[in-house]
Amino acid sequence: MTRVTGHAALTFDGGPHPDDTPELLALLDRLGGVRATFFLLGLAAERHPAIAGAIAGAGHEIAVLGFRLPDVRGELAQAVTSINAATGIVPYWCRPHRDAREMGLRTVRPTCPGRDDLPDATADSVYRSVLRRLDDGAQIMLHHGPAARSALPALLTTCRARGLRVGPLTGTAAAGTIRG
Repeated sequence: MTRVTGHAALTFDGGPHPDDTPELLALLDRLGGVRATFFLLGLAAERHPAIAGAIAGAGHEIAVLGFRLPDVRGELAQAVTSINAATGIVPYWCRPHRDAREMGLRTVRPTCPGRDDLPDATADSVYRSVLRRLDDGAQIMLHHGPAARSALPALLTTCRARGLRVGPLTGTAAAGTIRG
């Protein structure tokens, strides 16, 4: 496959969350209609199907994180079913999971974790964490909360300054840049 340069995948793990996810979706729109890949939890999609549907309806790519955290063996199929029921989409991408291959899911590991899920995370700490490994073909992993949202404008500005188009995983995979 010919490698096409200049793309970084933006991903969000967890959720949907009734407070954080709508704020994140609004921010992505305000930042220029940025699209991302959302790795959802099946249990959260069952609890908040309208929010999961809003993610898909806004044109974001839907992926599966698992059913709940911590992960329980055998629950990945339940997660996929729940996410499909809430969004109308059968996920293709999955974070590393022992059942993924037999289900035909493609697993990917983030290359630029924002570490925004740590209790002391700030916009600056998230920004610095992502920048450590930000390059062509990067996969930025954030979550739905305030630290990620606060860091996102600066991260997108830096990506653009480096000539990186930011978007969902599928655009990166099509370009042959997935590292996972």
